[in-house]
Amino acid sequence: MTKFFHLFALILLSSSCYAQFELLQDSRVPGAPLQVSNSVEYSGSPYYINEWSKGIVTFANGQQVKDVDLRYNALEDHLEFQKDGNAFILDPSKISGFEVRISGINHRFANGLSVSGFSAAAFFRVIYQGKLSLLVKHTKYFANSPSASYGSSMYREIQSKDMTMILLSDGTTVPFKRTKKNLKDIFSSNFESIDQYMKKEGISLKEDSDLEKLFAFIDSLENQTK
Repeated sequence: MTKFFHLFALILLSSSCYAQFELLQDSRVPGAPLQVSNSVEYSGSPYYINEWSKGIVTFANGQQVKDVDLRYNALEDHLEFQKDGNAFILDPSKISGFEVRISGINHRFANGLSVSGFSAAAFFRVIYQGKLSLLVKHTKYFANSPSASYGSSMYREIQSKDMTMILLSDGTTVPFKRTKKNLKDIFSSNFESIDQYMKKEGISLKEDSDLEKLFAFIDSLENQTK
């Protein structure tokens, strides 16, 4: 009887894994697996984190696929998953976000957001999300490499640019420079309470974990004033 239950559990697990992979396959951009060129034309990496990381994909219908190898291409702004050594791109219109765990810290990304200057397909890392949201847009772009000699095959390098922004409850997007002055300019009516909270909790505007706590507090204040 015990062997029967073990076999039944194994069948269920196999069926679940197959169903999850089918969901990923159905949600990928049509075409062959991604091909990696052997010719070096640039230095740097297009990826948020170069290595594959185990993560969770959340689909537009609310379904989730867990424990899948993921990698976010910040240069092209798309999410890749790996299966049997091949990389595929997930269709952003079919997913609502993903989460990867890197060095013990969860990094959550969302798309489908109404952020001025960006399409709904764009992915943003979410520090806090409530009535207002604190987001980071990780962007990578090509630039001329100052170290490349004339005629060198490595003539460009990939550079990074990160933009922190606040998506307010009215849908307005404002850049956030992570300074007290910037906070005061944006939340002037509640800044006295915000400042007191920051001093009490020892909040650092450079630390994402502190910003998550701070914006949860700010969100509660904003809700009270409405």
